[in-house]
Amino acid sequence: MVEDANHQYIGPGDINKIETVGFAENVVVTFVGHHGHPYGAANIKEVYLRAQNFTGVIQDLNISGDLGELGAIIADAAGNITVGGSLVNALGIWTDMTGSLTVGGDVLA
Repeated sequence: MVEDANHQYIGPGDINKIETVGFAENVVVTFVGHHGHPYGAANIKEVYLRAQNFTGVIQDLNISGDLGELGAIIADAAGNITVGGSLVNALGIWTDMTGSLTVGGDVLA
């Protein structure tokens, strides 16, 4: 979320990297809008939700820009993934994708 100097929401920002570390067993990540905004982020550059004895799920992802600029998007399972821009790198969903994948730009992976 990006705010102006008066703490007013002005739109989604970038997420550089989300990675599982430590002793988590089950993580569910949802990228949704804030204050009624449809997008959870502008660009998401890398997500790695996969490790031994761990389940990582991208429940819902809706972004306005590009996905995967810095690396692959990896998870055990996923719901709906909507990318307004391009899918730049690999999308690795290991067990189950229950929703749909929609890419508004190019698939460069």
